[in-house]
Amino acid sequence: MKVYYDLSKVNEISKEMVLAIGAFDGVHKGHRYLLYEAKKIAEKNNQVFAVFTFSNVPKFVGNTNEGLIFSEKFRNKIFESLGVEILINIDFTDEIKNIDRVDFINMLCDKLNLKTIVIGKDFKFGKHASGDVEFLKANSNKFCFDVKVVDFYMLNGEKISSRTIREFLNQGKVDDAYKLLGEYYCVNGIVIKGDMVGRTLGFKTANLAINKQQRIIKSGVYMSKVFYNNVYYNSITNVGFRPTVCGEKLLVETHILDFDKNIYDEEIFVMFLCKIRDEKKFDSLTELSNQIRYDISFVKEKIISLSI
Repeated sequence: MKVYYDLSKVNEISKEMVLAIGAFDGVHKGHRYLLYEAKKIAEKNNQVFAVFTFSNVPKFVGNTNEGLIFSEKFRNKIFESLGVEILINIDFTDEIKNIDRVDFINMLCDKLNLKTIVIGKDFKFGKHASGDVEFLKANSNKFCFDVKVVDFYMLNGEKISSRTIREFLNQGKVDDAYKLLGEYYCVNGIVIKGDMVGRTLGFKTANLAINKQQRIIKSGVYMSKVFYNNVYYNSITNVGFRPTVCGEKLLVETHILDFDKNIYDEEIFVMFLCKIRDEKKFDSLTELSNQIRYDISFVKEKIISLSI
């Protein structure tokens, strides 16, 4: 998959293109349904399957309480796994926010050999979100491309949306989020040195430096998997402030089971399978250590029983 972060650099693409457009935050099952439709059209007509999206999701620009469901890097991995050949991933700037709807389409037509645009029913674009499905349909002949509108993807009678997924993550319901995402909620980052409290207690942890653009789920202790160096490892992950040791900063730290490698300054991906318990303050480090030992035993039994 070829990734472009600047639309001005896309002139080299001359082949006819099917372009799926959207924010695609989380690339959930509804998004995947749309992308599958775009891919089918591209394959049928021997055209390039491309995606146009934003590196910073428009709804959450400037909102410090939110962030991307997945990091940009992990989202790109999903796009590639779905067969996307060209990814145009630009910043959602004030210029893009305030561009006239006609100018936005002309901008794409000037740079790309568009044959079909694939969008969702609720797609909006241009200044004041004045561009929509009806505008594109009415002007498709003028712009010389077809418009494919994909219906909402429903699960148990409900529309799948990034908003619902965010609500689940805010509540720590990562297993419910998984049902809508089609992927386990995941954070990735570089392993950094912490204050060695886990090592002191006999449980080494990998502390992650998390991209500020990515949202973090509700504090708690989670059964998890770590992907490192092309191998999956069972793990248990704490998200929170570590009240027992008077922590002041939100941390994501994971204990990888049966693992004893030095992975400082290396990147790992942590996938959250289910929540075990809330984070709590213990009366002593001994009490905390006993709870961690119990949590690890629980995770080992749970993972075996689920065959995960």
